Amino acid sequence: MVEKVFLVVDYSSFDKFLNYPYLFVSAGVCYIDGKFKYPTVNKPKELFVDSGAFSLINKYGDYPYNYKQYVAFVKKLKPNYVAVMDYPCEPSPKISLTVKERIDKTVENTIKLMDFAPEINWVSVIQGWEIRDYLYCLDLLKEHGLLTPLTAIGSVGIRKKLKEFKNIILTIREEIPKKIKLHCFGLDLRFIRDYAIFNAIYSFDSHAWCIYKGYPKTMKDKFQKLNDWLKLLNTTISNMKSQRTLTEFFL
Repeated sequence: MVEKVFLVVDYSSFDKFLNYPYLFVSAGVCYIDGKFKYPTVNKPKELFVDSGAFSLINKYGDYPYNYKQYVAFVKKLKPNYVAVMDYPCEPSPKISLTVKERIDKTVENTIKLMDFAPEINWVSVIQGWEIRDYLYCLDLLKEHGLLTPLTAIGSVGIRKKLKEFKNIILTIREEIPKKIKLHCFGLDLRFIRDYAIFNAIYSFDSHAWCIYKGYPKTMKDKFQKLNDWLKLLNTTISNMKSQRTLTEFFL
């Protein structure tokens, strides 16, 4: 069941006003002019750092930094969760690698990062595009003992079809131990209105608050969008939890 929603910071002057318990920082927006810069955010209850794979690889064709540089960046932020340097599997003209090659590189990076900095609370990423791809990645992660207490599912942010997404999530949920919690990157809020999906995942992140009903034109507009989106989020989660309670009661 969804327990946490992380707000993605956008590396702007607005970040310092995000008084929210769960924040998400993408290395992609922090890597500027060949080096990492650090967002100005209030210390949240929990901080999740992501490698910025989707934006960086679609821009450069590969990561512009190595795993040691990523670890150095992460350590300064002192996050609660850190996603490995995965390779997104969405169709992209910028990436020449096949889906299988991207999955293999994702697993290779996971091994490197966990060996190099075992003290970090890593989040493995199950990558793929079709269900068979995700299962291939999952088999590799299981084979190498790389599943983490919180494991993420990649390449879901641009999906529009509920049925397609639902099949992926529920298939993965059935194939991993119950103790493993699932996180989804960039999940569309409408997807968690599906009862099965809502109960299959533990957390997700979103930047939708910033572009809710269009891009903000002023700081005041940005505050309003944040408040409106949070109200929508809270209403959605409250309704889904009520539905869960009613279902359990009648069962």
